[in-house]
Amino acid sequence: MQSVVLRVRQWQTATLLDGAWLSACMGLFVVGKMLGKLAQGIPGHSGALWIPALFVARATVRRPGASTLTALGGATLWCLPRGDGFF
Repeated sequence: MQSVVLRVRQWQTATLLDGAWLSACMGLFVVGKMLGKLAQGIPGHSGALWIPALFVARATVRRPGASTLTALGGATLWCLPRGDGFF
């Protein structure tokens, strides 16, 4: 429980720049998914295009869970306009 509190405290000092980087990485995630749709039929094509956005998020926003927030936000942006669900 103490580790969860520590992680939340690290996000309390987040800046607008951190939010901007996360938003930009979410955009990269969606662009990678779009490009992955163009290269269907090639094994591993989709992951090779959207996974680097998670690494960029981790490198630019030095807070725990930055990649997770990027993945959840990017997946939400990817699913909502189409009316698809996550499942």
